Amino acid sequence: MADKSLARTCAKLGIRLVHSAPYRPQGRGKIERFFNTVTSQFLGEITVTDTPMLPGTSPEAGSEVSSLQELNTLFTAWVNMIYHHTVHSSTGQTPLARWEASWEHRTPVSKPLEVIRQAFLWSDTRRVTKTGTVSLHSNTYEVDPLLAGTKVELVYDPFDLDGVITVNNHQGLPAGTAKPLDIGRHVHAKVTNAVKDNDTATNISTGINYLDLVATRHRESMTAAPISFADIHEQNINIRIQPKEESR
Repeated sequence: MADKSLARTCAKLGIRLVHSAPYRPQGRGKIERFFNTVTSQFLGEITVTDTPMLPGTSPEAGSEVSSLQELNTLFTAWVNMIYHHTVHSSTGQTPLARWEASWEHRTPVSKPLEVIRQAFLWSDTRRVTKTGTVSLHSNTYEVDPLLAGTKVELVYDPFDLDGVITVNNHQGLPAGTAKPLDIGRHVHAKVTNAVKDNDTATNISTGINYLDLVATRHRESMTAAPISFADIHEQNINIRIQPKEESR
């Protein structure tokens, strides 16, 4: 059974969620192997810190990460520079080559960033009380009084239960937003548990900023201008060596 949030994301993005057959681990081999590769080659180089990493610093415990943005930057660089170009032992192809070959006679459909962001929000169904309030994860919110006694869908960011929560009526139509009244929990319980799991994890670091080096190579490959060897040759021709003045 898929997690409710995953099922919602796939439905919003038009992704068909395919499950492997029960009691047949062979069907999950590829994704399990990918997770193992990410854990051993990427996460093993990560050290979590509360202090943002300063440019030019070289922490002794590998690549220090203090935010999701930093983690995503390093992961994107690792995927593009290392994982995509490593030949798989079973397929004999790199992941990038195999992916590109699978699109023959097909065209990928790109979604706007806002559509993708909305798809990754979570949602829950609640019944509105007679006083026009709803309860969500130990918090109380106020909605349109006209919704009293009906069921509504609350769409929210699990990392920010204080933020904007969109309300849809029982027909799925927009019905305003939920106003916070009594907030006792600021993030979803699953988010809190994920942070605790991360705090208890221990990584053995090589002492080398491997991922920072990869990220630097990735930035250079995206922004560096091509070298004009013709211009270099022309500059060398125009160089004239001035003779030293004779000492008196």
